[in-house]
Amino acid sequence: MDKVTVGADPEFFVVHTTEEKGEHHFSIEGLIGGTKESPLPIPGLSTGCMGQEDNVMAEFNVPPSSRYDHFGVYCTNTRTQLLQLIRNNAHDQNIQISTECEVLYPYEYLQTPQSRMFGCSPDQNAYKGGTVFPAISPEDLTEDDGQWRFAGGHIHIGYESKVPHFVAAMFADVYLGIPCAGVDWQDKRRQYYGQPGRYRAKPYGIEYRTLSNFWIHSQSHTHRLGRNALVLGDWLQYTDPAIIQEKFQSIPWMDVIRVIQNNNRKIANDLYSYIVEDLEMPSGGMLP
Repeated sequence: MDKVTVGADPEFFVVHTTEEKGEHHFSIEGLIGGTKESPLPIPGLSTGCMGQEDNVMAEFNVPPSSRYDHFGVYCTNTRTQLLQLIRNNAHDQNIQISTECEVLYPYEYLQTPQSRMFGCSPDQNAYKGGTVFPAISPEDLTEDDGQWRFAGGHIHIGYESKVPHFVAAMFADVYLGIPCAGVDWQDKRRQYYGQPGRYRAKPYGIEYRTLSNFWIHSQSHTHRLGRNALVLGDWLQYTDPAIIQEKFQSIPWMDVIRVIQNNNRKIANDLYSYIVEDLEMPSGGMLP
């Protein structure tokens, strides 16, 4: 691999407002047409900018990029154009993207096979050497008269390294998880899909899955996460594995876990400063 890259496949919910129900979430089923196996190219955008239906959510994919500003443009343009496609297909220009990452959907939207289909590939736990997280039963998500659905903001980092994937995912907690403390507000999702060190190993690197989709709503967040991902990828690809092992052994990993779980901004700032200053790791930056 010549260049380190960053890509993403975030999801989002949609809302519209009616006199009867006020503002409410609804399913995008039938309003995009793309699937995971065959995503829909978004007209007028760069190759690799795709949209698809994922359960009751919309999902967009952006091509891998070696520049964080390009990554930001891909994400912003694809998100905007996918929303317009949904509006056009629904014949409703008042539809908006929801800023929520967790929504309790009433059963009226969960009566189709698609609405009951969850990710087919298992997530891995970096803090247990890459072992698979236990499968989540739909019954676990049931509450009152509906089920919870969660929107992730998965980030893909492409790099070449002899470092095990689970180690790279733990460092992703440092460069992507910690910097989001205080801004990535997850409640239910943190229990099920937002745990520290949640990832999938890929032929090109890793897919980091801990983050919610909060960052797609802010261009500055998108740019910073893209930059941090590239900083991490460069470090993994071009640093002597012996040095990476030395840094790995010096990081207080239990503190990393607690910061992400508790979403504590002050402690995150202190921990991040210690890692990049005292341990002399490359600096990305906390999200504003």
